[in-house]
Amino acid sequence: MDALFYVPAILARRFATLDRLSGGRVLAGLGQGWSRDEFEASNVPIKRRGRGFEEFIAAMRAAWGPDPVRFSGQFYRIPESRIGPKPLQTGGPPIILGTYVPQAVERAARIADGFMPVVGTWTKLEDLRQTIDSFRAAARAAGRNPDRMHVVLRINAVIGEKPAKEPRGLLAGSVEQVANDLSKLGELGANHIFIDMNSFQVPVKAQLRVLKRLRSKLD
Repeated sequence: MDALFYVPAILARRFATLDRLSGGRVLAGLGQGWSRDEFEASNVPIKRRGRGFEEFIAAMRAAWGPDPVRFSGQFYRIPESRIGPKPLQTGGPPIILGTYVPQAVERAARIADGFMPVVGTWTKLEDLRQTIDSFRAAARAAGRNPDRMHVVLRINAVIGEKPAKEPRGLLAGSVEQVANDLSKLGELGANHIFIDMNSFQVPVKAQLRVLKRLRSKLD
């Protein structure tokens, strides 16, 4: 979700609640937003991206910390407060930043617990490999261990009943073709994949059938 359209303390409580309900399995996927229309509709200045996004994350982590919570920054302030519930995971859920430009990849490596590039039919495997390598190099430069950080691939798959003719885009075609593509992506060292088929207006029941078949090919 685009963090800057929310309030840090409230979003922190929502993630903490989900973390407790899930038994400590939540990953907090955040983006800073890009659409000027969305920023205008949310009454948030678009210039708050970047520094404001970093401060938002710091404020969320403060809310996950011990009471009394206090935070004071340029864009956000939490007066001395008791904020609950607290997340089950120590320090709060891992924060995964959705990124696709070098500056944002560097930011994720420096302040987050992982990053999530979008992968679709337009993606070239070598470009994705370079992006992941850049993230890991930036993490090492920031004094962090990239092997302990998350790489989550957001997959925009176009899965059909019939095989797509070659040459085809990555993650386009039949279940068998997409499963083969996902196996190649697994070799890049991703920890998780998140498959999003909603942008292609596929009915939910059809999505579930396809994803069940896809999983059987990957097991």
